[in-house]
Order: sequence, then structure tokens, then C-alpha cells
Amino acid sequence: MGVNRITMEEWQRLAGGGRKGPPKAAPKKPGLTKAPTPVRFTLAKVRGRVDVTIDGLRLIAELNRREHHMATHRRSRSQKSIVRAALGGVRLREWVTPPLVVTMVRTGPKKMDKGDNLQSSCKWVRDQIAEELGVNDGSDEVAWLVEGKVGGVGVYAVGIRIEEAS
Repeated sequence: MGVNRITMEEWQRLAGGGRKGPPKAAPKKPGLTKAPTPVRFTLAKVRGRVDVTIDGLRLIAELNRREHHMATHRRSRSQKSIVRAALGGVRLREWVTPPLVVTMVRTGPKKMDKGDNLQSSCKWVRDQIAEELGVNDGSDEVAWLVEGKVGGVGVYAVGIRIEEAS
């Protein structure tokens, strides 16, 4: 019995059109990568009240996300660092004293239901504000209110008001 031998060129021709090396990655489709939105802060301090507006911070409904846990972690770290930078250097305990009312207003292109989605979208912002205040976010010293507003297309913002309860 004889063994059929073929050359490398014949093998490549039969196996895949003569391509050498691993298969090439498919080209990226345009528009799938999002550039980060520039974020601007506005801070106003008055005895008994601190107002912060963060333009460009995009809050999404966390409960409806079906994504890898590291994507959620990256978003939480990003949102916390933006809030930390917006409140940066403000010693909140010098401006406001407990009991406090913290109101977070999420502005986005669509209305978000006031039940779970609006609350969950502000979770990381709430955690960072509580850390800056030096309290647990479940503490009785702070009452948390969340509101939603509809802005224009592509308009995202978060308003934070920290005030003494009367």
C-alpha cells in the first residue's frame, strides 16, 4: 500500500485558500464604541445646604442590565470617582449637620420609573455621598430622595442637594 503525500502548498490550498497564520479578526463596525461624555461640575455652598450639578454623568437602570460583572464594577468605580471629584475638598460636615435630606435628581433623555429603576440608577452616587458624609447609606441620620427629569436628546446630568432637615 502506498501513502498519498501532498505538499504544503496543496494542503494550504485545500484547507483554506492559501491563507497562512491564524484567522484575522473581523473589522469593527463603526459606531459601536462610545467616547466618554465630558463631565462638568457646578458646586454651590450655603450654610445648611450644598448643591452640586454634574453635567454629563449618565445614570442607567442597574437592575435591567445583563452584562459581565466587571463592566458593572468599572461603571460603579467611574461614577464614584466623578462624585468624589465633584465634592472634592468640600468638608460636608462643616457645611451641613445631621439630620440631613439628600435629594438626587437624574436627568436623561427618557423617563425612568420611580420604583426600582430610578433608585438603582443612583446607587453608586448614593454610596459615594454617604462615604463623603461619613455615614452609612442606611443610616437614620440621612433621608434619601430620588427624582427624575426628562432632558433633551443625549442630555445627561445629576443634581445633588444636601440640606439640613427642618
